[in-house]
Amino acid sequence: MDDYPSYRNWLDEMIIKHPELFPENISDGYVLHAERSFAKLEGVRLRYIFLKKCDAAGKK
Repeated sequence: MDDYPSYRNWLDEMIIKHPELFPENISDGYVLHAERSFAKLEGVRLRYIFLKKCDAAGKK
């Protein structure tokens, strides 16, 4: 996650390989946002992904 271009490329590959894990409209684009870690999940880092386009319910 520290190397933004490499992480983005990896994530794009995962979206292609495992589309069932992502929202349908992720193909319309996404933006990587803040990174977060949790004390209870030592060594686990999360990154927020915001979709560029809303779904049918109006949620991103």
